[in-house]
Amino acid sequence: MFRAPCASNKAIFYFRNFSINDWLTTQKQSLIGKYREVIRKKVIDQAQVEIALAGKHVADYTPEQLEIIVKDQVDKIIQK
Repeated sequence: MFRAPCASNKAIFYFRNFSINDWLTTQKQSLIGKYREVIRKKVIDQAQVEIALAGKHVADYTPEQLEIIVKDQVDKIIQK
């Protein structure tokens, strides 16, 4: 188990109860979640622009059609 000298009791408690691998896994998952959130916001904005350029409203589409539009936008962002 990894133990690092720390000044605060909170940090000592943290390092006593979690290994470095647990900490790294938590940090990795947190970072992945943040990236997914940013990508999701971009996708929604781009999908709204695409719908507006088509001269339609979101209400004109079924949920399945909206999902296809969002999936296309996700693929475009991931390719970048």
